[in-house]
Amino acid sequence: MRKRRLICLILSFIALIVLTALSLTYDNPFLFILLMIIVLILNNVIKNKERQITNDIIARYGQECDPFKYIEELNNYANKCFLTKKQKLLYNLYYSLAYLDAGDFDNVKNRLLEIDNQSNELDEVMQILYLKAWCDYFFYNNLDEKMKFTLLKMRDLITNSNNKALKNNYSIIYMLLEAKYYIVSGIHLDKAKELLKNRKVLIPTKLSLISSNYQMALLDIKEGNYLAAKDKLTVISSKNDKLYVVRKANQLLEEVNEKLNCNLS
Repeated sequence: MRKRRLICLILSFIALIVLTALSLTYDNPFLFILLMIIVLILNNVIKNKERQITNDIIARYGQECDPFKYIEELNNYANKCFLTKKQKLLYNLYYSLAYLDAGDFDNVKNRLLEIDNQSNELDEVMQILYLKAWCDYFFYNNLDEKMKFTLLKMRDLITNSNNKALKNNYSIIYMLLEAKYYIVSGIHLDKAKELLKNRKVLIPTKLSLISSNYQMALLDIKEGNYLAAKDKLTVISSKNDKLYVVRKANQLLEEVNEKLNCNLS
């Protein structure tokens, strides 16, 4: 909740008490009831606007692909708000996912372990984000067995969810993480490829496309298709190098070129 809205909420609460008291002293309280309704509507409008600000920051990140700018924007907005304990956990999850994209894995691990100590405070959506963050951490660090165990926990959570509105989104997140697991473990590569092709339709942001192309390049490398991998890595390497996958793509591109040159000689 922004500090401005908290002040507005306090003033509104006082106004509601005053208006309620005044309405009891008049034969026709219609005007006072109308004013109370207006106050409640205004508070709701402000609340929705605050939620939209966070959504806009996240959406911009998906297109600009700058994790540090994203973290700064989130932090600046958070400093203007009074955050509840639950909201602080949510923002820590946002930061963790951004630092994953930046490749600051030690920072991510420390944040996730900190969240783990308060896991009983996580709602269903936050649990999904939390498990996703761990899965991505395990993916980038080639810890396939730990990723498998975490995916199983996520699958159980999705299966037992009663939130039909969000269950489809949960399933999409699981599907994309499942593809990453197949890549890091080197199994079911054809299935991983199909899952990643669907990603371009499901989550059409620049950030997600860079990520999916990077994973497709990893699949090409595992299958020995170095020319196809080179094409994808060349495109990725020209993107914002604040992203870990862009820096990694440059490294892999050198390795792929060496293999191609060896094959020619």
